Amino acid sequence: MKKIDFKLHQSINEEMIETRFNCFNEILHYYKNIESSRETYDKNSTHLGFYIDGNFAGYTRFTECPNNYMALEKLSDIKLSNDKNTLEMGRTFVLPDYREFKLLNVILGIGLNICRQIGYKKVIGNVSFENHIKMPSTLGFEFTNELADFRMQFSDKGKHTFYLLECDLEKTNAMRQSELQRLQKILLTKDYEFEIY
Repeated sequence: MKKIDFKLHQSINEEMIETRFNCFNEILHYYKNIESSRETYDKNSTHLGFYIDGNFAGYTRFTECPNNYMALEKLSDIKLSNDKNTLEMGRTFVLPDYREFKLLNVILGIGLNICRQIGYKKVIGNVSFENHIKMPSTLGFEFTNELADFRMQFSDKGKHTFYLLECDLEKTNAMRQSELQRLQKILLTKDYEFEIY
């Protein structure tokens, strides 16, 4: 049985930076090089790493509002919660070797649970319009029906378009726990185990 664990890091490490660069540049070309992927928001964020049998497998970043990426890099007026009770969850990725099962959903579900347990009421996020990734609404994310452009200064385009997301952590809690239990059972059949935090 392969064990999925996670750890909160107060600072980002080189493995996370290099892997984030590789994952986001596969299709979207967010960064010019490794150095340009060292984002200003990293130093004021908490970094949630996921590990399978001790090997780095996935990641997400928590950044306090209002001094977060979505507030400071927007190119249009967007209406999204951005106060001290709201946390931005972003730059989420899974390494290619671990994409054959639903690790992304586990990362998002556990991440949202952590946000709630440390006292936040809402989580905001975004998903790339270009990449057409579907965020699982079963974990509590809701599309706000807004598209927004954000500065990506080192990308080929200079900007990227995103769908905006919001999650009310209390309202969606029971649904999220049910979904994490469902994922737990599915992953057990594939020889992966994780604890719901």
